[in-house]
Amino acid sequence: MKKLAFITTLILGIGLLGGAGVDVNVMFDADIALALGAALLLERAARGVFAPVAAAAYALPLLFAAWSNGDWRDADSWLHPMQEEARLAQEDIAFVAARQGPALCEMQSFCYWARKPAAVDVFNVGQQFDAGARSDTPLVALIEARCFGAIQFDPDSLYSLGENVHEAIARAYRLDHQDDYGSFYVPR
Repeated sequence: MKKLAFITTLILGIGLLGGAGVDVNVMFDADIALALGAALLLERAARGVFAPVAAAAYALPLLFAAWSNGDWRDADSWLHPMQEEARLAQEDIAFVAARQGPALCEMQSFCYWARKPAAVDVFNVGQQFDAGARSDTPLVALIEARCFGAIQFDPDSLYSLGENVHEAIARAYRLDHQDDYGSFYVPR
């Protein structure tokens, strides 16, 4: 029964990976089933004569994966987890907050923490543009009028709102900086 649950979640997860806006989070159920199954396997193996062998067979790949990741070998990442990421996010939030007027943030949390109103739901509006259910003309006009004090796009998603919006941004805005949280634009 547990094998069937794992196989089912794995197949469903793989089947759902192809949708727009879907990432590896769709595999959480399969990951959980795999972790529970591995724990049960280890617990059952620990009852027998081969308990040390089973424990080593289970732990060695984990230790190898941990050792091959430089962050896991760095004591600072254990003592102060996500410190660098938090500092970078605070800088980006302060950047958006310091700009006059509304902001267009693909990562809505930047606008939220910068106390900027949610101007555009980039994913849903982009899907509407792609489907032809909505015209990009009003948004292009806002961008060309430089209504946004800052624009933030996730890494590698400059075309989330389509070619026309991308070209309008290229004409009216300049890239201020890029980091792990995306590309940040300001009016020209």
